[in-house]
Amino acid sequence: MLNKKPLTCIFLGSGASLNLAGIKIGNEFIKEVLADGRESWINYETLKIGGSELSEWIEKVGDIELCMSHLYNLASKNREFASVAIINLRAAIAEYLKKFLSDTEADTLSSKEKELKEKELEARDLFKQFLQEVRKRSNIVILTTNYDLFIERLFNEMKLPWYYPKISQQTAGSHAEGIPIYKFHGSINWLEERWLEGEDIKSKNPPALTVKDPENLIDNGILRLFSIKEENGKRHRGYSPVLIPFFFQKEEWLGGRWREIFEPHWESAAECLTKDVSALNFYFFGYKLPQADHNMLTWLLEILNNAKIQKVLQEIIAVCKPNPNCLDNSDKEMLQKALDPFIKPENVHQEGLAVFLKKYFGKRNGNEGSLPGTAKT
Repeated sequence: MLNKKPLTCIFLGSGASLNLAGIKIGNEFIKEVLADGRESWINYETLKIGGSELSEWIEKVGDIELCMSHLYNLASKNREFASVAIINLRAAIAEYLKKFLSDTEADTLSSKEKELKEKELEARDLFKQFLQEVRKRSNIVILTTNYDLFIERLFNEMKLPWYYPKISQQTAGSHAEGIPIYKFHGSINWLEERWLEGEDIKSKNPPALTVKDPENLIDNGILRLFSIKEENGKRHRGYSPVLIPFFFQKEEWLGGRWREIFEPHWESAAECLTKDVSALNFYFFGYKLPQADHNMLTWLLEILNNAKIQKVLQEIIAVCKPNPNCLDNSDKEMLQKALDPFIKPENVHQEGLAVFLKKYFGKRNGNEGSLPGTAKT
């Protein structure tokens, strides 16, 4: 139980998945998603953008969130094949993420890949030590905008029970007394049955959610489960992950199509952070707060403005490398700008997760005063 104990909230962004599991982000993510023939999944002769194939256009734009949002706008106007392209782009994302459900065989890696893998494993070991240290002093709650299953599999590896609060079906590895994992944008193992009638996506109302075990998801054959099957005159998709479209349609989908799924989940996260907590520390690992994501910004500020939170909040720590494409890297990151009333400049660490964790344990071993999140109560 989380009541009346110190609480450490760990917010994982895409940078955490990159540094701890090698899951690419940004342009590299797009290239990986569309590799190995997956670009053909979304290319149709009748759906082109300015004469370009869809996959080519997405690579040129370099922002999969913006591209997905445009496709949803097309689908809402009944543009031909836009709905199919959306489903198959989401399938490509899930298929790409599938390879991170099991460790890559070392003998298939190039020397550069092996070096990167070693850095990931080092950072992952430090992160596991960090989790173990924090658990000695407080309860833990995980918040994430990531779709991947890195944190679930890491907890399984560490023999730590976990669960998705207010999600109707749980997996064999979850436990109601475990560590809460809040996935604000959904997860590739949260599945909804859908089918196509003409070019329209149909699903049950209210949504019927099935949650798959992260350890067994790869064995279910994602490609096979994405194939359309005929049944009673309907073309069914036995597996379609519940992933919130990116921030341009987020409010519509959170408050409309999947409200029954996400509203209790988000509300439970807010309650977890604001009810019967004697001390609270926030860690943001690899999360930069996209500028257009007003939903997440509003939610965070509502939490931090809560009178009870302000009484028990000790520190907010942000660990995120600066964006190399930013015109002015000396400027504050968006997360730091947005949380400026709450976060101290010295608690924003831009050297990366592994370096921060090394310093964390270096200070601890050197007994150089108190560390973030370790205050005694």
